[in-house]
Amino acid sequence: MLLDDEEAGLAEWLDLLEECQAAWQFADCQQLIRFIKGMPLSPLAVGYVQQATADLYRQQGEWAAASTTYQRARRTFQELDQPLDEAAVCNNFALALQEQRNYPQATRHYQEALRLYKEEEATASIAHVLANLGNIAYEQGHWQQAADYYHQSATQLETADLPSDLASIYNSLGVAYEELGDLETAENHYLRCADLLDDLEVAYSVRGLRVMSNLGQLYGKQTQWDKAIHCFESALDIAQTIDDPFQEGKVWNNLGTVYTQQGEAEAAVNSYQRSLELAQQLGDHQRELIALNNIGAAYADLEAFALAKSCYQNGLALSQERNEPYGVARALNNLGALAAQQGDLDTAIAYYQQSADMAESIGHLYRATLTLINIASLYEQQLQTVAAQPCFDRAWAMAETEGYDDHLASLCTLRGDTSFQQRATYPDAYRWFAQACRYAIRHNPHTLQQITQHIASHLDRLQKHQPFAAQAFAQFLLTAEVGEALSTQLPIFVKMLRETAVISSTTPSKMPTNDTAMSKDK
Repeated sequence: MLLDDEEAGLAEWLDLLEECQAAWQFADCQQLIRFIKGMPLSPLAVGYVQQATADLYRQQGEWAAASTTYQRARRTFQELDQPLDEAAVCNNFALALQEQRNYPQATRHYQEALRLYKEEEATASIAHVLANLGNIAYEQGHWQQAADYYHQSATQLETADLPSDLASIYNSLGVAYEELGDLETAENHYLRCADLLDDLEVAYSVRGLRVMSNLGQLYGKQTQWDKAIHCFESALDIAQTIDDPFQEGKVWNNLGTVYTQQGEAEAAVNSYQRSLELAQQLGDHQRELIALNNIGAAYADLEAFALAKSCYQNGLALSQERNEPYGVARALNNLGALAAQQGDLDTAIAYYQQSADMAESIGHLYRATLTLINIASLYEQQLQTVAAQPCFDRAWAMAETEGYDDHLASLCTLRGDTSFQQRATYPDAYRWFAQACRYAIRHNPHTLQQITQHIASHLDRLQKHQPFAAQAFAQFLLTAEVGEALSTQLPIFVKMLRETAVISSTTPSKMPTNDTAMSKDK
């Protein structure tokens, strides 16, 4: 702060105010502001007090007051020709807008801050604004744009020699690349973050815990179970050492997920139970509901259906008691899945329908779409395509409107499976799976990998029993619109398609049946 000598004492008061804000001590902040306003202030000091007051309003969620006060502070600094202070106000105003999810206006103010900082060659501040722009892109699901901003921020931080901030950016880059499905690049950035934190001797911190948890989840996706468990155990050690029960509960939940994926349901129950206990101790209702649902899923894996149902019903009751409709929708969906697992399809569909309606009514269209896909899938399993159609159409409309490419890929896969089951509609199956690949390519590589693995299982079955159908399927995928993209992203899969597309001369001669696309052409 560039205050006059006679205002040096004011700088100390403003520093104290900043400490109180960081500690969320709002009553103390308000008293300090009243005291400071009673002091004789220069125009520059007035600007600093306005900015501090706006920051306080932002922290308390008083958005209208924050907006008005930020604008006053910016005008003050503009009149005094203080571009760095004006940029700081723009950045903080953008944070307030971002917290309200007003992304266009937040982006505009971040760009204003960036312009001012660049004019003043304020390298560290440029890096921080670029990171904030990356966060906005990430929150909107623009993963590549987020990664691009984070890379620009990292370059500035390296120039400014700020290794602590650089470690945080490496973690953010890891998260962005993981969303993009580039797990190898994500791992490299997570490891760079962990190494920097070790070098700075701050590995035992919330940031150290976070990056170890991220690595654990990444290794879990890659089915590298030992590495995943090691990372989560390291994260647990950090959480317990720094006495952070909230983060510890999250880690126990993630560890339970790894055990679930391994098929170690009993170990999963124990981990989820620890997460539940910590959530209850902290009064963290959301984590309590998540833990209850996860314990229920683990019991379902053990085929302890009564215990699973009890957990889901407890979660449902708690959500209804606390008027949390999303929790209600989630619990109903899980009860539907449990009924389906037990073969009670009518009950499953009834639960799913309630869940979808609830999720749609609160605007959570992603969950509503997922649940509608579950309903359509149950009908399709019974070859009741007519009954499935309304749910399929409703899910498709939501997914297409909202841009849920992963759900669109799932719907295409569902119809492809049904077309194969009906046997006389193999060409339809080929088209549905090609379309599933197109949506998966648009979503991320992980989704594409799942779809192509599913296709490979169909091809394997067809090669054993209907080789001409396998050949036609492979040829269709290679010549479809997605063929070139598949060649670039999954060359091994495409090599398998090419081998399948050319039936060996050693294959027993067999007239095509009406099951294949070739027979229909004849």
